[in-house]
Amino acid sequence: MSESRPYQEFTAGLSNFGFGKINFFRIDYVRSYNGGAFAKDGIMIGVKKSF
Repeated sequence: MSESRPYQEFTAGLSNFGFGKINFFRIDYVRSYNGGAFAKDGIMIGVKKSF
């Protein structure tokens, strides 16, 4: 039997990000851990589906 390592992911984000009437962006910071050790981090940028 192989030993499985727990995976965790933490995010923090801003919704309705932008300027004036152009505020339909979303920005998230993501950090992941695998087996309790830091694995990767990154930034996601998205656009809202409905304006």
